[in-house]
Amino acid sequence: RNTIHFELPTDAIPGSVHTELLLYPNLGANVAHAMKAVLERPYGCAEQTISTAYTSLLYLELATAAKLESPEKDKAQAFLQLGNDRLLGYFNSGGGLTYWGGNDSTGDVALTAYGVEFLTEEEPYVTVDRSRIAGAIQWLLSQQSADGSWRPRYGAVSARETLYIANALQTAIEEKDFSTFAPAGLQARVKQSIAKANAYAATSVVALHDPYSNALRLLLAVRTGDSAALARARSELISSVERGRNGAHWEFDGYSSFYGWGTGGRLETIALVLAAFQAAGDKADEALENDALLYLLRSRDEYGVWLSGQATLRVLKALLPVAIRQLQSPATGSFAVTVNGR
Repeated sequence: RNTIHFELPTDAIPGSVHTELLLYPNLGANVAHAMKAVLERPYGCAEQTISTAYTSLLYLELATAAKLESPEKDKAQAFLQLGNDRLLGYFNSGGGLTYWGGNDSTGDVALTAYGVEFLTEEEPYVTVDRSRIAGAIQWLLSQQSADGSWRPRYGAVSARETLYIANALQTAIEEKDFSTFAPAGLQARVKQSIAKANAYAATSVVALHDPYSNALRLLLAVRTGDSAALARARSELISSVERGRNGAHWEFDGYSSFYGWGTGGRLETIALVLAAFQAAGDKADEALENDALLYLLRSRDEYGVWLSGQATLRVLKALLPVAIRQLQSPATGSFAVTVNGR
């Protein structure tokens, strides 16, 4: 039994005080409500356009899997289509994505990988110009350095960004019909590119014990079936976890692929780690996953989001599998609300 006490000012204007109480039967309902709260019309630069449209995509995935029907589903569908159409204006002539479009013709490698990730995932819900996916992938391959890294438009080369791009490429070629629209030999070239990226990241002393990098390593190892790399990355993440009363988290220094830092960067990291452990599917890690989940839920701010657009998106992606499972199961239990003894 929980009791909440609060006092109202004696001079409060009658009828001016309103209270809203939200009760969720499970985490799935909580996540669905959070997604509804952040649905918005795509706007801004290419990164903002993808991030806002991506939230609509995640809500559609949740609603479809859990058979939810609501006015927000139509809104999400419209916003996703708008984001898809809007994004077309940000590609340069070589196939890369630029931040601003128009006179901005300089592509960014992480942003282009983000676009590949988004376009690949949204295909079940909107008609996607697959030549854009193939063109973006070819542009990324042309931008890879001889050592296997990618140089960002802003900032320094890093294993974090290189591993993020490698994951986006791997996700794209895993689509069962990728070979039907990709130019001949592109899939083999992508696999070679991913191998080079992995080799580069392995030389980074900074990334060796970096949770953000190791989460991306673990995801990539799961996707490529590299059991040795999977074991190493999982071991690093288990040994670097920090626990407290708010759950489990991993520390973060520097900047993420989209310049998240501080608390926002930490939340991105925890979400990536949680997603990686979920993908690995080791039952021995379930308690750790639950503790990381607890930390993320307790870190949501008063606006119902996780500080930044990127952090919110990554957290929602990590929460999505759990939310779907819970919404597909019947909710049980009951509750009673008593106000002033009545």
